[in-house]
Amino acid sequence: MSLGLFRKYGIVPTWADVMFGLKLGLVTEKEVSDEAVRVLEDGKQGRDREKVLLELCWPDLSRDEVVARVEALADTCAAGSAEERWEYALCKAALDRRGTDEELLDVLADVYAILGYPADMRPFVYYIPAEGGDRSLVGLSVSQRRRALLNQARCFLQARRLAIDFPPRSAITRL
Repeated sequence: MSLGLFRKYGIVPTWADVMFGLKLGLVTEKEVSDEAVRVLEDGKQGRDREKVLLELCWPDLSRDEVVARVEALADTCAAGSAEERWEYALCKAALDRRGTDEELLDVLADVYAILGYPADMRPFVYYIPAEGGDRSLVGLSVSQRRRALLNQARCFLQARRLAIDFPPRSAITRL
């Protein structure tokens, strides 16, 4: 799991996304360095950020130093919610996999755990009982229940997709 998922699904990562992924262990220091190089090559960073980006390009920084520098960059980012963008990318990757319904639900449960158990993902995690009197799954067979949970996950994914500010198509082709 890495920033490669963002590009695969047409999301241009922000430094807030990098920070969120770094804190959860989804992004490595090497990926941070590669991202800094990519941003510098793109030439769209401000002069005030250039020094920090150059420092991130060197592999001899400690993890704490990398985190501190990425936090400095992330503070200036005003892009959408990093958590929502990671939820989208990881859930999309899970649902794009080939496998049985049971296998897909297991992967989604792993994503739920990796992301720190976000409440908005609870409705399609198979081992969590329905809340608030939701009786939509009562009386369903195991296979019907699995399909219903996967449909809830797809609805969640569609809502996340609508919440993310995707770049224009022409920008995606340059990635």
